[in-house]
Amino acid sequence: HAIKQSPFVSVLDPTFLGGYGWPDVDEGQDARNPVADQFLYTREEDRYRFFGSIYADWEIVNGLTYRIIGGMDFGYQRNLTYNPEYQQVRRITAFSAINRSASQVFNPLFEQYLTYARTFGDHNFSAMAGFSAQSFEFQQVGGSGEQAPPNVISINGTTVNRNPFDGFNETALRSLFGRITYAYKDRYLLTANLRRDESSKLYRGNNPTGIFPSASVGWRISEENFMSNIPVISDMKFRAGYGEVGNQSPLSAYPTDVLLNTNMFYVFGNNQAIQGITQLNLANPDIRWETSKQWDIGIDAGLWSNRLLVTFDYYNRRTDGLIWPAEVPASVGLGPASVNSGEIENQGIEMALTYRKSTGAFQFDMSGNFTTINNKVLSLVNNDLIIKAGSPTDDLTQVSWTQVGQPIGTFYGWVSDGIFRNWDEVYNWAFINQATTGQDLNGDGIPDFDTDRRDATTAVSRTAPGDIKWRDVNGDGRINNDDQVALGSPIPKVIYGFTFNGMYRGFDFQVFLQGVYGNKIFNGAYRWLNDFRQNFNNGAAAADATSYRPDYTASEPRLVRADPNRNILRSSDRYVSDGSFMRLKNLTFGYTFNQAVLDKIKAQRLRVYVTGQNVLTFTNYFGLEPEVGSYESGTARDAGIDRLMYPQPRTWIVGIQMGF
Repeated sequence: HAIKQSPFVSVLDPTFLGGYGWPDVDEGQDARNPVADQFLYTREEDRYRFFGSIYADWEIVNGLTYRIIGGMDFGYQRNLTYNPEYQQVRRITAFSAINRSASQVFNPLFEQYLTYARTFGDHNFSAMAGFSAQSFEFQQVGGSGEQAPPNVISINGTTVNRNPFDGFNETALRSLFGRITYAYKDRYLLTANLRRDESSKLYRGNNPTGIFPSASVGWRISEENFMSNIPVISDMKFRAGYGEVGNQSPLSAYPTDVLLNTNMFYVFGNNQAIQGITQLNLANPDIRWETSKQWDIGIDAGLWSNRLLVTFDYYNRRTDGLIWPAEVPASVGLGPASVNSGEIENQGIEMALTYRKSTGAFQFDMSGNFTTINNKVLSLVNNDLIIKAGSPTDDLTQVSWTQVGQPIGTFYGWVSDGIFRNWDEVYNWAFINQATTGQDLNGDGIPDFDTDRRDATTAVSRTAPGDIKWRDVNGDGRINNDDQVALGSPIPKVIYGFTFNGMYRGFDFQVFLQGVYGNKIFNGAYRWLNDFRQNFNNGAAAADATSYRPDYTASEPRLVRADPNRNILRSSDRYVSDGSFMRLKNLTFGYTFNQAVLDKIKAQRLRVYVTGQNVLTFTNYFGLEPEVGSYESGTARDAGIDRLMYPQPRTWIVGIQMGF
C-alpha cells in the first residue's frame, strides 16, 4: 500500500476522523494508509514457551543398554488486536473493533531404546530397537466484537457483531523402529534400518500405517593394502544407499472424516432463522502416507593429510503418493479432500570441498558446495491433468502449472512479439480481439476483420496500436489458450554456497556467499504496479506508455482501462525473469586482544567485531527481492511468484565480546 498510494495523499489529515490522510471520494484511489494501519491499530502478542527432556540409561548386561526418554514442548500465547473508530478510504467509517484470543500447544514425547553393541576381533556389530510416541495438541479460545465506546478495549464493551470462537485438535504419531550396523576392520560397512509409523490423521481411514526401510553400504578403500603407496590419499570411502521416508504433514488433523458446521442458519416459513448443520468438506478414507524413495552413490575423500576434503554424491529421489487437495469444482460448495495424486522425481549431484592451511601466523579454511536439481512430474491421478495454482486475490490463478513431463509449478503463459505500431500491423496479425464484420466468408472459423475501423472509438474495446502482439504459437490464425507455452521453472538448476574463514594473529575474517542459478521468477508485483485498470498509483513503467495513438511509438503497452487485448491480464513472458542471484550473506571482521591487554583489564577474553548481513546482491532480476518462496500452498506448486516481496534488509552490527 505504501507503493500504490498516491503521492498527493497526506500521511496526516485532521479532516478525517482519526487524524490520518486517506484518498477522498473524488480522487479515484483505494490504497490504504500504511502509517495509519501501523499506529491506529493496537497489536499485542505474548508468547511463553517451555521445552525440555530427561532420560535415563540402564546397562542391563555388558553391551546391552536400555534408554528411556521423556520430553515436552509447551507453549502459551495471548493475542489482542484493537482499532478505534476512524475514517478511511473515501471517508468510509471503520467502526471500532477488538479481537482477543488465547491458545496453547502441548506436545509430549515418549521414547525408549534397547541397544546391543559388541566387538569380536575385527568385527563391530550393533543392533537397536525402539519405540516412540508423540502427540500434538492445540486449543484456542477467543472472541471479537465491534463498536465499543472510545478507549474501551473490552469485548464486553462492544455492542454489535459479538462472535465467540474456540477450537481444538489433537494428532499423534506412534513408531516402531530398528537398526543394525556392521563393520569389518572399519573397512567394509553396512547399516540397515526399518521403521513402522502410524498417524492418527490416517487412523480412521484404510491406510493408517507406513513401513519404511533403508540400507547403506560403504567401502573405506583407503584401508586396503594396495592404497598404502598413495600418500596423497589420507582417507577415501565409497558408499551407496537406498531409503524410504514417509510424510503426512500436509494433511489436516482429520482428513478421513467429514467435518460439520453447526453455526448455520436458514430462513423458513415466517422469516424465522432456524439453526442447522452443514457439511464443510469432502473426506477421503483411502488417503495414505506420501513416500519418498531415494538412492544415492557417493565418495568421501581426504587428501594431503586431510587438508583437502571432498564429498561427491549422485542422488535420485522419487516421491510417490503426493498429498494434494483434490480438484473440486466450485459448484460443489465443499472443501476439497486430500488425495494421493502422483509421483515426482528429483535427481542431481551434490559436491562439497573444504580446504585448510596454516602458513606461519596465517590460518584459513574455505568451503564450497553446490547441488544440481532436475525436477520432473512423472505421473498424476490423471496424466492429462493440469493443476493450476496461484492466488485469486491478485489475478494470478493461472500462473503455475503442474503437469506430467514438466517441473512442478512451471510458469505458463503467452509469448509477446513486440507492440503493434499502427493499424496495418493490427489487421495483419492473428485474430486476438480485432474489430470484425461478424462474418466468416472463407469458412476457416476466424471472423473477417473490419479493416475500415481505425479510430479511437474502436480502440476502446478492440485490439489497436499500442497493444501487445501475442505470438500465434500453433499457427492456427487465432490467439487463444492453445498458444500458451512453458516460460520457465521456479526451481533452481543449481544451489551453491561458499564460506571463507581466516585468522592472522589477533585478526579474524569470515565471508559467507550463497546463491542459486537457473530458476525463473514471475514478477507479479510488476504486473500489479502496471495494471492500469485499478484505482491506485502505478509503477514507473507507466511513464513510458501513452494512451491510444494511431502511430504508437512508446516502449510500453498503451494506457487503456478496459484492457481489450489483455495486455495486463495475460500471464506472459513479460513478467518472467531470470531469478539467479549471488548474495554476500555475511561478512565479519574481528580482532581479539592479546594476553597483555587482558591482564591489564582483568579479563580472560576481549574481542571486538563488525558484521554485515545481506551486504551485496548480484542479480539480473528486476524486482526488489530475488529470494521468493511459496505463498498460497506452501509448496513448489506456486513457488517463485513475486507478490511484492519485501527485500531483506542490509544490517551492520558492531559488538564487543568479553569474558571474565
